[in-house]
Amino acid sequence: MYETMQQNFSEACNIAIQYKKEHPTVTKSELDKRLAPIELPSTLIQEARKLALSRYEDWKKNEK
Repeated sequence: MYETMQQNFSEACNIAIQYKKEHPTVTKSELDKRLAPIELPSTLIQEARKLALSRYEDWKKNEK
């Protein structure tokens, strides 16, 4: 079960980052809706989104 949750969390992060790259003005609620079908508790969905957005912002800063 832990392994499945870990894989789903990674998938959620990857989906969030990819969607943010394609749609830079996406809102947090839109991302949450996009991630909703992934089998994770809502708190982990939110944490995946937060982590993905943080990594995306770091990437944008380093890109400049």
